[in-house]
Amino acid sequence: MLNTFQQAQHPLLPRASHDEASRQEFAKSLKQFVQQGLLPGLQPVFSQRAAKAFEQEHGRAPQDRREIRKVMEPDLYFQHYAALNRIAQELMWNSVIDSVERQLPALNEGAKAWSAKTDAKLRIDADFVPPRYVRALDIHCMPGGYASELSPGDISVAALYDRGAYLYGMGFAGPLNDDMGRSVCNYVKRKLPGFKPRRILDMGCTVGHSTLPYKTLFPDAEVWGIDVGVGEQRLVGQRGVADG
Repeated sequence: MLNTFQQAQHPLLPRASHDEASRQEFAKSLKQFVQQGLLPGLQPVFSQRAAKAFEQEHGRAPQDRREIRKVMEPDLYFQHYAALNRIAQELMWNSVIDSVERQLPALNEGAKAWSAKTDAKLRIDADFVPPRYVRALDIHCMPGGYASELSPGDISVAALYDRGAYLYGMGFAGPLNDDMGRSVCNYVKRKLPGFKPRRILDMGCTVGHSTLPYKTLFPDAEVWGIDVGVGEQRLVGQRGVADG
């Protein structure tokens, strides 16, 4: 199934060439095929095949995720799903990273320019070191993980995440990838119509996909985002200005 959702362009989002855009669109549609075409098949595979095999061997149903995994791993359908899901994830990042690396000097300079136009504050402890559980592996297979830096002031990880996260969500989080933040605000406004928060803390804000709608929908609130990924945080305030 072809996925035609498109991300809204902002000045700090890497622009894809023709071939890069084609690869990214394929990666997005492949993710959708895995999630909508293959993932739903796991339930009947488990209930009608794997669980019955387990019960026949042990005289009872699987009791936890470890037993479920043990009985599902040998199943050919699950193997195809797991392999293609991993391939799609790696392909997604590979389709984006060329755009980021090709434009990185301009993206870094653009971030500095937009930073000079905002009153938003970026506070980073000079002695801060991201925790090992973030540095030790590439979370979600994203090259470099969430806390890597190629140079001082670098936003490469932020640009990679901003575009890659949109493809990962297949566009269902909206053109600005901010559906979760907007949904939280809309829920609060609907359930608590008189509620006017004075301060909002967005924990694990990454590049501000939720932080920015918090400020947009609660403009009088003092909004802070916090994250262990320094490179990603550099993009939050600049995106706010660039997005208007």
